[in-house]
Amino acid sequence: PHKSIGFTVFVLAVLRVGWRLANRNTPALPTGMPRWQVVSSHLSHYALYALILIMPLSGWLMVTSSPLNDPDAYIPVDNMVFGLFHMPDPYPRGSEALSETFHIVHSLAGKLMALILVAHAGAALKHHFVDRDTVLRRMITG
Repeated sequence: PHKSIGFTVFVLAVLRVGWRLANRNTPALPTGMPRWQVVSSHLSHYALYALILIMPLSGWLMVTSSPLNDPDAYIPVDNMVFGLFHMPDPYPRGSEALSETFHIVHSLAGKLMALILVAHAGAALKHHFVDRDTVLRRMITG
């Protein structure tokens, strides 16, 4: 199910990015918000958008480039999505080095995403409870 969930996350991420690109108007940030917070907010958004695409892509490429995915391997890798269709396989013969590289990217992207999400949520809570501004409400209601 991990690969199927990853595929679903990727499809939803593409739809989300498409929605964001089509709807560029966002509520204004509170007046008087320090410039470094505005920049941090924008950078964290760009990083999260990139990471929601990088995570499932690197996972898929890690699996498909694995030597275990070779047709002659003793352990066939199931590339079915919820049992409905097969994911494409860009690396039918696999490569240990390539698979390891994608594994590192997948692992680092997951850790970076967790770190950014915690910082982002913490900043939103700080704005709500300490600064008492509209940032959290803006995030929830849009």
